Amino acid sequence: MTRLSALEERLIRWVAHEHPALPGRTNHKRAGVAVPLREVGEDVEVWLTQRPLHLRRHPGQVSFPGGAPDPDDGSLEVTARRELLEEVGVGAGRRIGRLSSMPLYTSDWRLEPFVFLLDPGAPSPDPNEVAQVLQPRIGQLLALPQIEAIPFDWDGMNFLSPVFRLGEHLCYGGTAYTLLELLEVAAPVWGVPVPERVASGLTWDDLR
Repeated sequence: MTRLSALEERLIRWVAHEHPALPGRTNHKRAGVAVPLREVGEDVEVWLTQRPLHLRRHPGQVSFPGGAPDPDDGSLEVTARRELLEEVGVGAGRRIGRLSSMPLYTSDWRLEPFVFLLDPGAPSPDPNEVAQVLQPRIGQLLALPQIEAIPFDWDGMNFLSPVFRLGEHLCYGGTAYTLLELLEVAAPVWGVPVPERVASGLTWDDLR
């Protein structure tokens, strides 16, 4: 059994949750999001995108392909498939899993992530929506000595919000939590624990 097929078995059994709205937010708007995977040797790539700097909303941020549903979309999964093809130029093949509904702190949206196997082909991003396609490998992320994190308090409890360095780019917020959840699913397949989150010198101002 390959790691990808073992990961698919884990995803079939994975229980996705709907995380509650964040403080000061309703998070009632749902975006269909693709978490695209491709087998590369004995490892598996996960594709993310960096948004162009000219965009009015969230310029330069790292995110999974996705967005708001169109009126003709029959479901959020259809939305995720459409957005993946529009943004990176490669279609979604078979759906192999579902990850948790993830609220965003910066708006009333939440991510509804669907895990797909990518169709064949190299990325051909739409420059109006994507500056760059990032292709980190799950094994490399699980081999990190630690995951950087930013401390925050919520309802009297302390939390560590994960931050991933993908080359020169920082992945944080709801996207980073979704990526972390994928690593939690994958870790037993790779036979390693998820790296511990450790508070770093990063601040929210650094990310903005």
